[in-house]
Amino acid sequence: MRKKAKKGGGVAAVTEEAEAILRRLVDDTHLREAVQNLLDAVGLSDEPEPEPEPKKRRFGFGKIIVLAGLAGGGALAASQGLRTKVLDLLFGAEEEFEYTPPTPESTDGEASSTPLSAV
Repeated sequence: MRKKAKKGGGVAAVTEEAEAILRRLVDDTHLREAVQNLLDAVGLSDEPEPEPEPKKRRFGFGKIIVLAGLAGGGALAASQGLRTKVLDLLFGAEEEFEYTPPTPESTDGEASSTPLSAV
């Protein structure tokens, strides 16, 4: 280590030391490389770092599923025929039947037509 300049040296002594350091830095390639490596490691170098390439945006499988679900829900809300088809597929078709009420049996072969108020 160098000894500090004496108090009486002033600005002239500092500039002489700075000039000596700069001359050595300009002349010595090994020292220049070491300083450049140090500046690169710290992140203060003058050379710009290459910018990373932007990532390509993909549509994604999840977004496709959500979009299909929304489209299907909209179609079900808009179409009564589609709703019935989907419900028939999920729960089975509705059973259609004709209701015929039972007729009371009469002993003489005629249907009794007496009103309830008469009984």
